[in-house]
Amino acid sequence: MFGFTHMEIAKILTDFSLSDHKETIREWYDGYSFGEQTIYNPWSVTNYVDNLPDSPGPHWLNTSSNILVYEELTKGGIEIKRDLEKILSGEEIRYPITETITFSDIGRKPANIWSFLYFSGYLRADDPRQDIRGRSTYRLAIPNKEIGYAYESFIDSMYTKPSGGLDALMD
Repeated sequence: MFGFTHMEIAKILTDFSLSDHKETIREWYDGYSFGEQTIYNPWSVTNYVDNLPDSPGPHWLNTSSNILVYEELTKGGIEIKRDLEKILSGEEIRYPITETITFSDIGRKPANIWSFLYFSGYLRADDPRQDIRGRSTYRLAIPNKEIGYAYESFIDSMYTKPSGGLDALMD
C-alpha cells in the first residue's frame, strides 16, 4: 500500500516495455525494507516512468522541504559530522533505532538523529546485532541514489555562501 515490491516493479516494467530500466530504477528508488520485503519508492518510480525519456532524478525529495533534516544535521556536534562523513564515504556506522523518537528528542543525544533519519526515509537499517549492553544496533546506510542526492544537496548548502548582500561584498 505504500511502496512497490520487486514483483510489482517487474510487472510495471513489462507492461510499459521498459525492462531495460530495471537497474536504473533499482539504483535510484529501491533500498527500503519492511520485514523481509524490499520496497521501492512509488512516487519516484511513477514519476520516473511518466517523465521518460528524462534522466532519473529526485522526485520524492521535491515533494516537501528538507529544512528540518538539514537543520538537525547542521546543529549536530562533531560526532554526527564524523558519522555523516562515514556514511557518505560508504563506511559502516551502527546505532540502535529508537521507535518512540519525537521531534523534541532529536537534538538531545547524537544517536537520536539517526533514528529520525531512518524513520524519515533518509537511511536504511539492516544487519541487526547486539552491542555490549544487549541493545540491537543496526548498520545504517544511504538507501539509494535519490537519497544520496539529498545528502549532496545538504553538503552543498553547508559550504555554499549565499550570493548578494554583505557576504558577497566580503569575498
